[in-house]
Amino acid sequence: MKDERMKKLESDFEALKIAKASEDEELKAKDMKITNLQAEYLSKEEKKSRLMKLANRTKDDYEDILREYRDDFREFKRRLLRRPMLPPHLGSRARGVDRS
Repeated sequence: MKDERMKKLESDFEALKIAKASEDEELKAKDMKITNLQAEYLSKEEKKSRLMKLANRTKDDYEDILREYRDDFREFKRRLLRRPMLPPHLGSRARGVDRS
């Protein structure tokens, strides 16, 4: 009688262990799903905030950006025109002509 009860208790215990393990797996899967959804939500919120920043730009902001680009382009042109087009060994100074 005791052996049968012990075997029954052991089998019940094994069944409970298996059920607990499957529950743990389900909880882990749900946690992963929640984590993924949170990451997706944060990503969407970040995109939304970037779009809102772009949408809230004013005409003055765009004029400032355009002014910066113009200044950068002027500086680039100035540097480009200041540099000699030919390498020094092929330029006019190499032939003995001095521009100064």
